[in-house]
Amino acid sequence: MALVTVGDATTPEGDPNPTADRLTDSLVAAGHTVTVTRELAGGYDEVQSAVDGLVSRPDVETIVTVGGTGVAQSDVVIEAVHPLFEKVLPGFGEVVRNLLFYQAGTGVVGVRTTAGITGSSPIFCLPGERRLANRAVEAVVAAEAPALVAELE
Repeated sequence: MALVTVGDATTPEGDPNPTADRLTDSLVAAGHTVTVTRELAGGYDEVQSAVDGLVSRPDVETIVTVGGTGVAQSDVVIEAVHPLFEKVLPGFGEVVRNLLFYQAGTGVVGVRTTAGITGSSPIFCLPGERRLANRAVEAVVAAEAPALVAELE
């Protein structure tokens, strides 16, 4: 599994952003092996190139991106990754927003998330807010990624 953190790698206080470490811990606790972690600034070409490169790696079955999915002009992960999808998994976004509603309330309308299949790799794009991303990983990604990979083999 590859975990790609997109956007600012520090918290507003200047401390290292713990999102990647926390999600790695959640994925490992669920029985996954995180073979690659990447931190990207968040430009369209950089994100698309990184995800496309990870799809062809034999040590990566699933790709999870975190961050860059908001509504700001600089949030381009969805736009960068979506053209790579051979199949879109619209139910993922629906389920995640439903789960997050209980944490984020109506603010969930600004949460953009998506998933799809490229080659034999499921790709999940999650929001960068640590609590929301962690909830999505624990409740959906950790459970569904192995089933999707098995179906694609």
